[in-house]
Amino acid sequence: MARRRSHLDDGREAGHDQAKMPSNIEKLAEELAALDSLAKAGITTELSKVPGEERRIKFNNLPYDHTTAYFEFEEVLPYHPDGGDGAVSDLCKGNAIQVFSDVQKLTRAEAKRISREFYTYLYFIFYDAANAGKISSKVMAGTKFPASVLRQRAIDLKRIETEFKGSHQEFLKSLDPVTRRGLKAKRKKG
Repeated sequence: MARRRSHLDDGREAGHDQAKMPSNIEKLAEELAALDSLAKAGITTELSKVPGEERRIKFNNLPYDHTTAYFEFEEVLPYHPDGGDGAVSDLCKGNAIQVFSDVQKLTRAEAKRISREFYTYLYFIFYDAANAGKISSKVMAGTKFPASVLRQRAIDLKRIETEFKGSHQEFLKSLDPVTRRGLKAKRKKG
């Protein structure tokens, strides 16, 4: 009896054995783990093991206990650099970085500001890595930024090198409203 043809046969015939292909989330987790830019900031990543959050790569060791961040996939699909039947080649297309701050620990304005600043910091890590070929995403590499965002990024990079002696961790801590409040209180006392 002849075997029925499956949609997986198309991928195998094209050289894509889907059983051996990593998923898009596994491939991005692998690429993120290899990024020096995340390591410089002290940030690590891991696939979420929480039921209902299996489509997330969590960013760990953030310099704030009031903020969480993760990369969320719309759906988990096989990854292949050439794409093809049922596989994706762009790891960021249709997926998103998410950053949330706890309004029980911060004012709404502080939470909004730190979430925006940390999101932008992470986005540029993805953007720079995609342009360097370290993350498989033409969509991310092709991102166009307004001039004001690029100017702020240049200012931030200069501050990291000069004010924070190259420490991305210290730069990120400086964005923290809780740290800022503590510094202001020290200045008033001193």
